[in-house]
Amino acid sequence: MDNDTNGGGVAIESTPLLACPFCGNKDITLWPMRGFKSPLCEQCGATICEACMTGDDTAKQIASWNTRHANNEVSGA
Repeated sequence: MDNDTNGGGVAIESTPLLACPFCGNKDITLWPMRGFKSPLCEQCGATICEACMTGDDTAKQIASWNTRHANNEVSGA
């Protein structure tokens, strides 16, 4: 899979990005990083941390950004 399509020929940039899980902002951009793009919240600056990155694949970065856990799965909930 390349960094411009999801393997089925659909442009990655057309994949909807969920609101920021930290501040709720819906203005999320795909920020260029070392040959791929990673979601970035334009309000609080949240992104996929480099230590936790799923690899240099834009589709995987978007999938990680869009992953949410139920409240009972979050520590302290």
